[in-house]
Amino acid sequence: MNKIQETVLSRMQDLPTSAQEAVLWFVEQLQQSHVPSSKELLDAMLVTGLESGDVIEVTDEWWAQQRLAFAQRNQP
Repeated sequence: MNKIQETVLSRMQDLPTSAQEAVLWFVEQLQQSHVPSSKELLDAMLVTGLESGDVIEVTDEWWAQQRLAFAQRNQP
C-alpha cells in the first residue's frame, strides 16, 4: 500500500470494508491512468480552436459580446 492509499484509508475509516476496498481500487486506477498535464490540455484546446473553422478578428467589441453572452448563459 502506498502513501496516497494510506492517506485515503485513514480518512475513510468509518466506511465498511467493502467501501474501503472500492475506494482503494479507484485510487489505484487513477494512479495507473495517464492524467494529462495542464500544458497538454491547453495545447490540445489551442489546436482544436485553431482547426475549428474560419478565422475571426478578436476585438474589444468581440470580447464584450462574449462576456455578455457568458453572463446571460450563467444567470441563476
